[in-house]
Amino acid sequence: MESVSHLAVSRFTFGCVPETDLVFASPFIGNTLRGALGMALRRMHCTMPKDTPCPACMLCTTCAYAVLFEPQLGASYRSADAAAVHGRDVPRPFVIQPPDHTVCRYPAGATFTFGLTIFGDKAAYLPNFIAAFKLLGSIGLGPDRVKYRLQSVTDHTGGTVYDGGTSLRPPAPPVVHPRSPNGAHPRSITVRFVTPTRIKVGGHYQDTPQFPYLVLAAERRIRALQRFHDPQRSGVQPPAELHRLADEVRLLHARTHWVDLKRVSRRQHTAMKLGGIVGEATYAGEHLNRFLPLLRLAEITHLGKNCTFGLGRVEVVMPAAS
Repeated sequence: MESVSHLAVSRFTFGCVPETDLVFASPFIGNTLRGALGMALRRMHCTMPKDTPCPACMLCTTCAYAVLFEPQLGASYRSADAAAVHGRDVPRPFVIQPPDHTVCRYPAGATFTFGLTIFGDKAAYLPNFIAAFKLLGSIGLGPDRVKYRLQSVTDHTGGTVYDGGTSLRPPAPPVVHPRSPNGAHPRSITVRFVTPTRIKVGGHYQDTPQFPYLVLAAERRIRALQRFHDPQRSGVQPPAELHRLADEVRLLHARTHWVDLKRVSRRQHTAMKLGGIVGEATYAGEHLNRFLPLLRLAEITHLGKNCTFGLGRVEVVMPAAS
């Protein structure tokens, strides 16, 4: 039996060329890109006075900003919908993959790239994303408001969707994940926490990545994305024994540490500290193959809190003999 149902995924790479040196205070710029994207989308689409909450607007179910940045349960939600988000906000239907998080400076005239993954039927909003990042180029990015030119957007096949002009080409169809399993039956796997991963259990963030918590975080995120953004693939419940099997998986060793990132929220006008674990952890168990589809999909969706701007990125590494 499957541990997770499927999810349609559309992945794109944006190429930008700054007019002058683009310098950021922190090498992790996912939060900057996400915040600037929201500002540009709101400037393009919002017709209400500043600071008006989206639910107060009659257009909130069709406005691109509201759909992508402040999705709502809505008045007709079902109890199952509320349960899918466990009392939290509806997940935003995209993830930004920021560029190399060891680099703070991008030279003038050189292309810097970042990824954008869109889930389910919200891939139809790709033109809105492109228009917003193009507008953002004329406004400026980073603390010095450096302007840039959106040079290209390509899809997961490498095909050009946007070449810097005024027209768009249709992207390749989304890919439905997870792919068919390859029959691997590992007795151990290693999970790399590439960007700070914020797994919250019982009101507390975890600094030790126990396997059941990892599975629970991945399952909750993927199920919520399916329900709200790809409902035709929603509805497959995990086997009842899945969580029992997760409890049997042993954490052999964890080489992780806690990293704090600082973020200023324009909407809330507050400084926020976003911490999470980075590093890697190795797990052992007899039934790890049952979790591979879930974890492979989590590589794409990310897991834990604040995934939209690139936190919670994980990679699953199989042992050489598998």
